Amino acid sequence: MIKNQIVSHQSRGNAIRGEIIAKMNGKNQPLLLSLGALAQLETALGCNSLAQLATDLSSGAISAKQIRAVISAGSYGAGHPLSEQELDSLTTANGVAGLIAITRDLLVATFAPNPQEAETGNHNESDHDPKA
Repeated sequence: MIKNQIVSHQSRGNAIRGEIIAKMNGKNQPLLLSLGALAQLETALGCNSLAQLATDLSSGAISAKQIRAVISAGSYGAGHPLSEQELDSLTTANGVAGLIAITRDLLVATFAPNPQEAETGNHNESDHDPKA
């Protein structure tokens, strides 16, 4: 039975970059789905596009393979890749529920619009303009 009150699994990362800091195996682990990490994730999960990846991962039914792939790609994207042994022995204070929450939060941080942009509708054009 999962407790109603879940211990926080993360501290703040750089939300603008889509980074989170997850507490796994008793250590703070930065996670970020960079472009290279997303490509790694597409390959690991057999997806042909970001749209397919987002659809597959947001279906509500997530597998252990998907959790492992997302966390692996996130650690790679943050520049602190986890070894195969570390990935196989991941734990959180909340067990598997904590790993599911970390996966969800990393995907939200990656694919959700910047909260300021969502509220105002304003986007920094220099972020998208190759001439800037």
